[in-house]
Amino acid sequence: MSGNNFYNQKPKAMLEFLNRFGSKGELPATFSSGENEFLLSIQYLFTDCWSNRFDPTNNLLRFAVNTDGWDLLVNVQDKELVILQDEMGDVDSIDITIFDLLNAKVEKM
Repeated sequence: MSGNNFYNQKPKAMLEFLNRFGSKGELPATFSSGENEFLLSIQYLFTDCWSNRFDPTNNLLRFAVNTDGWDLLVNVQDKELVILQDEMGDVDSIDITIFDLLNAKVEKM
């Protein structure tokens, strides 16, 4: 992935997520649905991902690493902000959105 800067309008939900969980001590954490269904565990966020982790060719922002060690990405042009997982170059949806994480129960690890 390229280290190009993102210059367009940033999705508000993505900014909210990065601001909320970018504070020291907020991660690592496990995210669960309202029904206590496991959604995702995040180990850490990438520092300044808008400047260092944006792929303009595919509109992908690499923003975090899960506890399995895989990079997490979102297509910033996708209004649903579906989270993708990069497993050694194989990028697939994990059927969770940034909105799901913003509304989730969060347990610090």
